[in-house]
Amino acid sequence: MPGKTRKNALQRAEKWVRELYWVQWLKWHAGRHRTPVRQAQWRFRQVCHRLGPDDTVIDCGANLGEVTARLARRGARVHAFEPDPYCFGRLQDRFGSRPNIVLHNAAVGAAGGTVRLYRSRFFAEDNALWSQSTSQYATKNNVDPSAHFDATVVDLATFVGALDGRVALLKIDIEGAEVAVLNRLIDDGLMDRIDAVFVETHERKIPELAEPTAALRQRIADLGLARVSLDWV
Repeated sequence: MPGKTRKNALQRAEKWVRELYWVQWLKWHAGRHRTPVRQAQWRFRQVCHRLGPDDTVIDCGANLGEVTARLARRGARVHAFEPDPYCFGRLQDRFGSRPNIVLHNAAVGAAGGTVRLYRSRFFAEDNALWSQSTSQYATKNNVDPSAHFDATVVDLATFVGALDGRVALLKIDIEGAEVAVLNRLIDDGLMDRIDAVFVETHERKIPELAEPTAALRQRIADLGLARVSLDWV
């Protein structure tokens, strides 16, 4: 085996071992580095490990499908939302034949309609890498306000309300729109239908979200919504 091929194979094997559920279990119960982020990551692994064919999960901001693949691994029905046409094409290539994955070429929001999305200023250098930074906020610190496209928005609260049964897991990584979406889900009383919510917030990159995100954290704490994690990345 050529040296480069051997090295790549070893790296893939090491990554596979690191991601094994029981390896993560041992690390967690060793008690090291229990930061809020690590707690959220461990809880996310636990929920994923318990998923099965009877579960429905939602991936908001699917990007190239790394989380979608994890959610679908045990047969759960996955609704994957991704507005970026480049990313959505990659998702179709990767999951188009998977019967338990439903792909939606749309953003999610607190109301339906359309939204203008701005690409990273580095998108042309590496489409796959910088597609993760697309945002509805032209003020986000790594986007190019002149590089944009319009996308359909699905009202997530209405979508969840129309589903049969519970949502086992809701993942939200939508580059700044998460505060409005979560407040709408809470307003409509839909959190009782969702077992676990994992959110990446973006107030560090979008300064105007600092106060709304802090208010949302306080609201979640006041309501005792332990099922909602705003520290997942």
